Amino acid sequence: KAFRASQLERWDETLVGPAIDRLLDAIAPLGRADLVASVTSLYPVQVICGIAGVPLEDAAQFARWAEQINTGPLFPEQGMAASQAMVDYLRPLVEARRAEANGDFLSDLVHEEVDGEQLTDSKIYGFLRLLLPAGAETTFRVMGNCLYALLSHPDDLARVYADRELLAEVIEETLRWETS
Repeated sequence: KAFRASQLERWDETLVGPAIDRLLDAIAPLGRADLVASVTSLYPVQVICGIAGVPLEDAAQFARWAEQINTGPLFPEQGMAASQAMVDYLRPLVEARRAEANGDFLSDLVHEEVDGEQLTDSKIYGFLRLLLPAGAETTFRVMGNCLYALLSHPDDLARVYADRELLAEVIEETLRWETS
């Protein structure tokens, strides 16, 4: 339910488009940029934080926690600390939505019922700890792979630019060619 079509459309207009526009507007005057550092590594976590109701100014902290959680198997203490820090940050947001739903994703998640029962705190925080790092990491890598492929093949980039209907095929081919 939290990912229903009306919600996705609203995110596209209020979150997804504005987030990429902000990032591109910041690099446009420069004439060049490291797209990974300036766009692809920032964009997904900003969108996911926006979906979860996390203020944009805290997205960089979430990106750090996400990286620490994702490298948790290599550095377990650091991964566990990041995971706990993320839960501690999210707890007041979850409690606020529990007290008063406002129709956003987090409200849906907190009030969602599965088999007639609301999700437990451990399931809510477990889902959020999975969504934020995994969604940010995989999306930024796929975006980078796609941009690399298109920028390395200017003729293909020109074809996609001229015919946006090709975007779905480009995404599918990127996932097949170099999965995240």
